[in-house]
Amino acid sequence: MTELGHGSNVQGLEITATFDPSTDEFVMHSPTLTSSKWWPGGLGKASTHAFVYARLITEGKDYGIHGFIVQLRSLDDHSPLPGITLGDIGGKFGSGAYNSMDNGVLRFDHVRIPRDQMLMRLSQASYKGGKVCAFRCTKAAAIRDNGLCPSDNCRRCFQGSVSYRLHCCKV
Repeated sequence: MTELGHGSNVQGLEITATFDPSTDEFVMHSPTLTSSKWWPGGLGKASTHAFVYARLITEGKDYGIHGFIVQLRSLDDHSPLPGITLGDIGGKFGSGAYNSMDNGVLRFDHVRIPRDQMLMRLSQASYKGGKVCAFRCTKAAAIRDNGLCPSDNCRRCFQGSVSYRLHCCKV
């Protein structure tokens, strides 16, 4: 989750995941140097996939931070995939105890990932009936914001005491 310019300030994260309904994909992008993912363990040399927090953008609207699973390296030769820059951050300051850890840096340059690589238990993005829908499904958000779906066709259905499921775009 940590970015170079924001530490663990989740609301300040800059990496974007812009939904492209024409291809049913997200475009992951690191718009600034400060949006570089910084310090994740195992990222510098070993990781082939990462769980990435990014700002979900749909039709120009920012829906906040969401999680995505992204393949970083080829499974054949372990080289970074196109549009992905990553590496080890090098030596750390101090006693050297952390220098044996594989901490890395990661940047995206308009990397496309399938829509199903977004973790969608509590939020979703889809393209149905000519409209792009993106929403968050937590009970607290539904009560506080009276629903976050941009569609006029939203319905709210209470499902237990844990969460609301917000449905977009009548099918």
